[in-house]
Amino acid sequence: MIPHKLQLKNFLSYGADFQTIDFRPYHLIHLSGKNGHGKSALLDAMTWAVWGVARKVTNAVRADQGLLRLGQQQMAVIFDFEVSGQLYRVKREYVVTQNKPVAQLEFGLLNPKTEAFVPLTDKTIRATQIKIEQTIKLDFEAFVNTAFLRQGNANEFSKKSPKDRKEVLGSILGLQQFDRLKKKALEKIKELQVQRATFTALHESSEKQLAHKEELQKLFELLDAERAASDGIAQQLSKKAEQLAKEQHAITVLEKQQEMVQFKQHNLQEKRGSLTASLRELFAAWRLTNRKQRTMPDLKELEQAYKKSKETLLSYETKFKQHIALQQEGSQITQALQARIVEIEKKLVLEQQAVTIQKERCSILEKSVRQQLEQLGKQAAVLEKEDAEKKKLQSERAQKILSAQASAALRAQFEKRKETYHAFVARRNIFVSEQETLLKKQTMVSTEDPSCPLCEQNLSAARKKFLKNKCTKEARFAIHQYERLSRMIPTLKELLYTQHAQLEEQAKYATEQEALEKELRAVQEGLSRIYAEKELLTKQLHTLEKEQAEIAQKIEMSKHARDRMLAQDEQYKACANQALANQHQIKELAYHQLDHAKAQQEVQVLEKERDALFHLQQELVKQSERKESIQKVIQQLKLLKQESETLVAELQQFTALAALKKEYAQKHTEYEWQQAEHAKGRELIREKHGALSNKKEHLEQVEKESKQQQESIKALDGQVSDYQEIAAAAGKDGIQALLIEDAIPEIEQEANQLLSRLTHNQSHIIIESLRDLKSGGTKETLDITISDPSGIRPYELFSGGEAFRIDFALRIAISKLLARRVGTALQTLIIDEGFGSQDEEGLSLIMDAILTVQ
Repeated sequence: MIPHKLQLKNFLSYGADFQTIDFRPYHLIHLSGKNGHGKSALLDAMTWAVWGVARKVTNAVRADQGLLRLGQQQMAVIFDFEVSGQLYRVKREYVVTQNKPVAQLEFGLLNPKTEAFVPLTDKTIRATQIKIEQTIKLDFEAFVNTAFLRQGNANEFSKKSPKDRKEVLGSILGLQQFDRLKKKALEKIKELQVQRATFTALHESSEKQLAHKEELQKLFELLDAERAASDGIAQQLSKKAEQLAKEQHAITVLEKQQEMVQFKQHNLQEKRGSLTASLRELFAAWRLTNRKQRTMPDLKELEQAYKKSKETLLSYETKFKQHIALQQEGSQITQALQARIVEIEKKLVLEQQAVTIQKERCSILEKSVRQQLEQLGKQAAVLEKEDAEKKKLQSERAQKILSAQASAALRAQFEKRKETYHAFVARRNIFVSEQETLLKKQTMVSTEDPSCPLCEQNLSAARKKFLKNKCTKEARFAIHQYERLSRMIPTLKELLYTQHAQLEEQAKYATEQEALEKELRAVQEGLSRIYAEKELLTKQLHTLEKEQAEIAQKIEMSKHARDRMLAQDEQYKACANQALANQHQIKELAYHQLDHAKAQQEVQVLEKERDALFHLQQELVKQSERKESIQKVIQQLKLLKQESETLVAELQQFTALAALKKEYAQKHTEYEWQQAEHAKGRELIREKHGALSNKKEHLEQVEKESKQQQESIKALDGQVSDYQEIAAAAGKDGIQALLIEDAIPEIEQEANQLLSRLTHNQSHIIIESLRDLKSGGTKETLDITISDPSGIRPYELFSGGEAFRIDFALRIAISKLLARRVGTALQTLIIDEGFGSQDEEGLSLIMDAILTVQ
């Protein structure tokens, strides 16, 4: 990874505007400046942009929160870098909102000529971070243990335990893929073992079921014996069924013969009944005709009475026609009278309607005017009351409002106190920051280490005591100022709240007073308008009262106008005279409707008697025929009686049929019961056979499955063995150990070449991957020992300057190993204040080594 450009905003000591640092024109960069001016912050910005990790801030709720500049809400870093000839850009932001802090991460390709950005950002920050680390093939832990010598942590790799050193080398060599492979292999082993346990349980269950196979065969043999016995019973039932069929056929023949005789007997009875009914009808008609013949009237007398009644009816019908004509004439005269009365009444109604409409209109107008006057009176009363209340309220509010000069003075005092409050808060925050810095310095000075905690220079005891006393005094002063401001700020804040409430209250009073004056003017204008409208409505009411008096006089005069107009109309008088003449003619005609109806009834009775007489004469002609028919029917009834007696004798022959049928029914019932019992037995045998067959098929299937399960268990055992070998090979003691063992000579050679330049061939690094145990055998390790003219010593026994040279050589060697792993030379080396422990000669040697590495 080669840095190209860094842009940062509100990151640690950097301000609100984006600060841009362009690394492209330089191959070797040296940053110098006073402490706390942001040198290390640039390096922290790079690691925070790429990995989201930087220096850890004490007491910070979130790591990102401690990197945010004091008093700011947003922090952002944009970092452009090159990997394998391709330019990338990563942008990381951190924003503090009211609800919760929000982090954002963007990643993509960058065109150096057009600045075009091709996003590679994933759905989540975690997924995007994984994509960044896959691109640069480096995580944060590997970076700080190789190419980045952090301030005070040059021994980042050397001070680690052998296990942690192996973890770092594993990360550099990309051995995580073997850990992932081992994890997948173990997961697969677990999955296969679960499958094997399942197949084993199934196989055991199958073996238990197959143990019942011999018992099933015995049950099949018993069932065959039962089936043979059932077949014998079936043959016996078949013979019995043939015998019953013959008996049923004989009974059926007898029943048909009996039915034939009964059918003939029924027909004879029907004929006999029909002839008897016919005989009765003939005899009744003959007897009725004889009785009517004895009571028959004289024909001449009947004709004379009928002729006289007919003449009387004709005279009544003539009078009826004349009466109808006179009634129609009278009806026409009455209609003419009614039409004339209707015409006169229509004229009167129209006149009355006009007067009534005028009266109703006046009444409605009067009622409306009175309602309007009443409503205006109520509105006037409400407005008068509202006017009095608003004047009283206006007087009360005027007493509460301050003068303009007093209000301006109060506002100025509030603004001045507000500025003072903000200044106090800012100073307190500064003292908080200074207090933390001073306490940290005081703690660092109090340690037994003789070197300066900032520049790593060795200090005398007097100088160290002076620095300690100075830090203590500055810390006490900062605490005193902080406590003083902490007491003053709440009091000032409470005073500001009180004054702000007074100012808001005065502004509210002024606004309400202005609104009240507007409302008072509106009320007074409303009262003036109501008084004018009341005066106009009063005048209109007087006019309507006069008009109503005139209408009442007209209505009184129209009450007797109808009788007067009818007495003066000539057409009405003529129609009335005609009506009187018509009534006189009707009276002289003397037509009575009851007499007319009585005459009609007498004629109808005589006509019925004439018709009955003619019918009787025709019936007398048929009497001789009826007598002959009666004799013939009597003779036929005698013959039918003889045939019926013959059929009764024939039916006596079938008296034994009922006993035969009863005996057959008993036999048939017994046969059906035997047949049903046999069928139940056969069905039970079939069910047993079906159940046993199903069990047999099931056991055959179980046997087949048992063989398959054995084969599956054997196959799974083979797969588990293969995956166990893979997990062992991919583990720490397998391929990973071999790869680390293979890389150690390369690291030793590279580190010793560089360490030889730094120590004039006086020191040599030895990395041991195996350690002999007291109990015998060896143990995987990664110990670092150094050989110099004094002998072979552990790393921990060397001084600060000597240890830094060893750390520097190891770091360069590991960084080169990392660069070769990705197929390039060492591209970037970052050292943060690592030379404080070196003397002049050591510093010169390190600079020469850096130039050589470059």
